[in-house]
Amino acid sequence: MLFLLINNIFFDIIFSIFLNIYMKGCIILQKINYINKDFLKKCAKKTLKVTRNTLIGIATISAVTIGGYSAYIHNSLKKIEIDQEAVNSIVKKYEDEEITFICLNDSQAININPCFWEPNAIEYIENSLVEQGANVQFINASSLKFNKTNHIDKMLDSNLSYEEIKNLNLLGAKAAFSKISSDFHIPIDCGFIGSVFAEPVKEGDDSLYISSTIQNSNNPIILYTCGGNDLMRALNNNPLSIKKYDKKGNITDNYLYSVYKANQEATLDNILINVENNFKNIYEINPSSQIYALSFYIPNNINGEDMEPFVKIINDYNKRFEELCNKYNVHYISTTDLAKVYIETANFHISEKGHKILANLLINEIAKNDFNFVEMDYQKNSDIKNKGLSEFANSLNEDIALVPYEDYDELNSTYLYEVQQTIKGEFAEERDLANQAKELTKKYQY
Repeated sequence: MLFLLINNIFFDIIFSIFLNIYMKGCIILQKINYINKDFLKKCAKKTLKVTRNTLIGIATISAVTIGGYSAYIHNSLKKIEIDQEAVNSIVKKYEDEEITFICLNDSQAININPCFWEPNAIEYIENSLVEQGANVQFINASSLKFNKTNHIDKMLDSNLSYEEIKNLNLLGAKAAFSKISSDFHIPIDCGFIGSVFAEPVKEGDDSLYISSTIQNSNNPIILYTCGGNDLMRALNNNPLSIKKYDKKGNITDNYLYSVYKANQEATLDNILINVENNFKNIYEINPSSQIYALSFYIPNNINGEDMEPFVKIINDYNKRFEELCNKYNVHYISTTDLAKVYIETANFHISEKGHKILANLLINEIAKNDFNFVEMDYQKNSDIKNKGLSEFANSLNEDIALVPYEDYDELNSTYLYEVQQTIKGEFAEERDLANQAKELTKKYQY
């Protein structure tokens, strides 16, 4: 009833505004003897009432539909039970110790739940442990924008506070949704939606530093899934925009470039070097870190013969990624067989059910680990400094000049230049967002 009352008041106001505008126009026309005022008034009222009632009907149906869908999803999620035995096993292993989780993830596997009112995978894990009385410390650095291997290194080196990380992620989420608006030619800038997916800053976040937390924790658990967005940047594409032909039936430069890069060994070499650097940097902060690394699954909309080069490079990446995990005693978790369960009918990100299933998978993987992780032979970095967002932004700025121009005889040189400028533009945007996050951080008062 409240919803209908608000709708009625809103549309009554709209009705009055449009009626006034309409009648003023009619008065002008009447003065020049074109149209009868009373007749126009009746037509205007009738038309606007029909429009008003139609809009109220659409809004009401939409609300009922969303409510029904929400109830359906909620009931579906109830059928997927978190493994309480596994949860209790983790709690028992840590006994009175604090369980530290650091989430260093891109957006593919962990962070985005399409039903934003339902928990994501990280929240399911945290909530399950807390409900069993565990003392849990989470720093969720998963991001829609700052989600590549170079960001992880810079974040750790700058020892960002959780407040700074949250502000980065807030602005990054807004920028990501603004880009979606642009890519899909949506007339409204949807950047504001990013606020829904961003975790709010809380008291104490300003004194919680990511690298210091890792170093001061006993066997910190690192949930790692990164490299996928590096791969998409390297191919200058993403699964939502890969098209072989343009409207005239010609093969696009974009597709040719992506396929060419997918067939170059150096593409994976460079990404895996960056992943290896992430592992090394984590172990240098704390050699006792337990890293759980998720593979990169194949999205639903990469299918068909045109997509074979991209399927192949993802499979090759996972194979080499697993080998790298074994080399660094990282607990590798394959998502290949479970991808269809995770993502269901979604194109790229996992579904709302997938988040709960993924949380269960991670809980079980952590529970069955018998803490026989071999401490890596690294000397702890004793010189961790709180450099903050200023240093983080400066390091991003330095990367802009390092973006190479790739000269391939087989590809259009003009397009190759555009690729370079696009990547530079992405780095510049990231730098600017980091500087904005620095200013935003200053505004918080506790």
